[in-house]
Amino acid sequence: MMLSDDQRQTFARDGLLHFEGALPEALWRPLCGRVQSALKDAGLDDPEVPRTDVKRRRKRATRALTPHLGAIYTDQLCDLASQLLAGQVAGRHTALLLLTLPGQGAMGPVTRWSVPRQVWHTDAPRIAGPGVPGVIALGFLDQTPAGGGGTLFVAGSHRLLDAPARELRSKDFKRALRKRPYFNVLLRDDSAERTAFLAQAHRVEGVDVRLVELTGEPGDVVLADARLLHAPAPNVQSKPRLMVRGFFIGEPLAAHYRARWPDYASPPADAPKAPPDAA
Repeated sequence: MMLSDDQRQTFARDGLLHFEGALPEALWRPLCGRVQSALKDAGLDDPEVPRTDVKRRRKRATRALTPHLGAIYTDQLCDLASQLLAGQVAGRHTALLLLTLPGQGAMGPVTRWSVPRQVWHTDAPRIAGPGVPGVIALGFLDQTPAGGGGTLFVAGSHRLLDAPARELRSKDFKRALRKRPYFNVLLRDDSAERTAFLAQAHRVEGVDVRLVELTGEPGDVVLADARLLHAPAPNVQSKPRLMVRGFFIGEPLAAHYRARWPDYASPPADAPKAPPDAA
């Protein structure tokens, strides 16, 4: 599948592309069943599971699933990512399960949906030089409706403070953005009007930015520029958010890693990457 000019322009502008049905049913359906069985075996289908026990049970469930999640790296997705990375896919991270249980947010139990103030991050640093450093692939294993825990992205944020003279890691990027009113509200403010304000499109230093909540059907895939600011959203629906995250490493990022780790061939254990539920 060749990307159209419109798709390339959309990705360059927003940093996001949504592909409906990109994962074949023969892939996502058995994988979804396997995930649901693992959650049930870990007791995570019980809404009365003590909060203190959730983390341990999640780790138990996801550990058993890790060998199967790499199925997201289909030939089609690899080809699409290669096109977005100018044909320079240098490697891939281990695929991760993105799980948000009903009534849970990144910081604990929730009773209503809201835009989080914490856990915003990027999955790749800003580095000197042109080119997309990496592409995130987010595959839907089940329906994720609005309010269902789908990842929140700030579309367009990958174009802010791009190609700096030195590496700008996620925390440094956020620190710099806090000086801009829109991001000060996103990352700090807790007023009653906050969510309504953030839902509107804004222009920051000549770049149009807007908050996007990922929703989709089983088999859908969203490809995202790894420099986009994003965060896990709370899940106020009645079923878990089930997604698989893959990560395609572009040559600019691989070269950056090689400068730090001369024997770099695949992501080193301490290379910057998102925690299992960060997207």
